Amino acid sequence: MTTSRDVDFHVARQPILDRSLRLYAYELLFRPSATARSAGTLDPNLMASRVILGALGDIGLEGLVGEHRAFVNMTRDLLLSAAHEVLPPGATVLELLEDVPADDEVLEAVEALSRRGYRIALDDFVYHPSLEPLLELADIVKLDVLEMSFDEIERAVDKLRPFDVQLLAERVETHEMYQRCRGMGFDYFQGYFFARPQIVAGRTLPHGQVTALELLRLLNDPGTDFDELEAVVSRDMSLSYRLLRHLNSPALGLRRKVTSSREALVLLGERNVRKWASLVVFSSVGGDKPSELLKSAQVRARMCEQLAVAAGEPVAPATAFTAGLFSLLDALLDRPMEVALAPLGLTGDLREALVDGSGPLGDVLAVALAWERGDWDAVTARRERVAVADEVLRRCAFDAFQWVEALSDS
Repeated sequence: MTTSRDVDFHVARQPILDRSLRLYAYELLFRPSATARSAGTLDPNLMASRVILGALGDIGLEGLVGEHRAFVNMTRDLLLSAAHEVLPPGATVLELLEDVPADDEVLEAVEALSRRGYRIALDDFVYHPSLEPLLELADIVKLDVLEMSFDEIERAVDKLRPFDVQLLAERVETHEMYQRCRGMGFDYFQGYFFARPQIVAGRTLPHGQVTALELLRLLNDPGTDFDELEAVVSRDMSLSYRLLRHLNSPALGLRRKVTSSREALVLLGERNVRKWASLVVFSSVGGDKPSELLKSAQVRARMCEQLAVAAGEPVAPATAFTAGLFSLLDALLDRPMEVALAPLGLTGDLREALVDGSGPLGDVLAVALAWERGDWDAVTARRERVAVADEVLRRCAFDAFQWVEALSDS
């Protein structure tokens, strides 16, 4: 049997949030790499199925989604095979693609899987009476709200009300769309609305955000020396507390307790202090924004850093980390990126990458963003400019997922 060791694959994950904008699950998006696709030795349907199972077998769900559920796409062939038995029922939502028919074999398989504890989702659902037997067995129905007017969404919701299903709005692109769908009774939301700024004219930044941005400026200014870094951290009680908690966590396994900020900073070293403190301060900027927004920024930061390490010159890993982290600053502050960056006084490559996506640093950031979206064509186009291999890209992405999960546990 072909596995992920035989067929190269890419995997992205897209967050699914609940009504309170808390993370509910990740949808896993798999594609064979450009090399595997060009080989053309496998039927695309079978290749996709085997890639999914190979990836999950090699990496494990926990490495991709932590303690959350995973939505995994199901073709008809995969649904009717025994291969999905490697997926743990309590952690997996089997997402039937829109072209899976409600024939007798499919209904029998879905009913058996439901009895075993799998949750069943119907992807890109468009109501038809012939699909009602599937609706009777499903737990979640996904509607592509970007392709529908609000009147069409309401009519679709009305048709689904008699069935015992939860509703998931996918491709939610704006905050207004989220609010409207939430008002219609949707339970879950997927899309880029939470990662885009909701511009509010004339609003000033709260004092806490101003202070946090000033700290970010100092932490990411190469001219700030170690003594100034110590002063920045020491004068902020929250930073000092979280620094000591981080270093004394069981995950790090230090033999003795660290009791002062100075000692902690020396142990971490200047580069790690800048990175760590930037993460902590950045998390305070967003206020009431969903926590998944911060996690997305952290994943981007780590992936950009690792891509820069792999690519070598001319992008410095520390600068790439900052670019990934700051790439969601506009969404956190609800301001256009140029306005959000103004208090930081950034110039040169970093500002150009964040505002225009230009330059070698912009290419690194674009690869990370395209990977996050599962836009594999864009990944391939920009990967060539960053000059890293498919295997390196995959390793950087997995490292970023796992690094952020470990970070949240410490």
